Amino acid sequence: MVAGLPLIIFGLFVHIGASRRFTGKLISSPVVGPGTVLFTGLAVGAWWGVLSLSAMGIFWLIPTILSIIAGLLLLSNILLRKSRSVRYKALTRMIAEGKITPALITDIPEIDPSSGGLIGTITVKFSDMGGVDRWVQKIGQWKRSDLPKTGDVATVLYDPQHPENVSTIWVGPQGSTTIADFTLWHS
Repeated sequence: MVAGLPLIIFGLFVHIGASRRFTGKLISSPVVGPGTVLFTGLAVGAWWGVLSLSAMGIFWLIPTILSIIAGLLLLSNILLRKSRSVRYKALTRMIAEGKITPALITDIPEIDPSSGGLIGTITVKFSDMGGVDRWVQKIGQWKRSDLPKTGDVATVLYDPQHPENVSTIWVGPQGSTTIADFTLWHS
C-alpha cells in the first residue's frame, strides 16, 4: 500500500501528461481516461484479493462497486467519443455547406504573464449574409503563443440558413478554411 499509492499517483500524472502531449488538449485522452484505467486496475486487484479469501463475507461488495465505477467511466468515455464524432461530422458538413466570414473578437480574458495558456470563453461579432450583426460565445483552449487578444480578427463558420443557431457556429483563427483550422480553438 505504501509503495502502491505513490505509483498510482505517478501513473496518473504520466497518463495525463502523455495524453496532453498526444492530443494537444489539457483535459483529453486519446483512448480512455485515467479514471477508467485506475478503477479497472483497482477492481481487478480487489477481485484478486477477495477471491483469495477463504470466506468472502461482505467483502465482495468492494470489487463489485469498483467494477461498476470502472464500467460507468468506460461508458462515459464511449459516449464522449461518440459525441466528438458527431461534432466532427457536423463540422465536415458545415465546411461544405456553411458560410465562412471574418469576425471581430470583442472579449477574451487576459491571462497572467506566468500562465501557459487559457481555457475560457471567447466572444466574437460577425455579420451574417443578411447584414445582421451577431455575437457568439464559444469555449476554447489556447496556448500562450496562440492566444488572441480583444480586437483581433477571427473567422466564423456558420449555417447561412440558420445563422442564429449557436450550436452550428464555429470560430477559428483568421484565415481559417479547413476542419483543422476550426477545431484549433475548441476545447
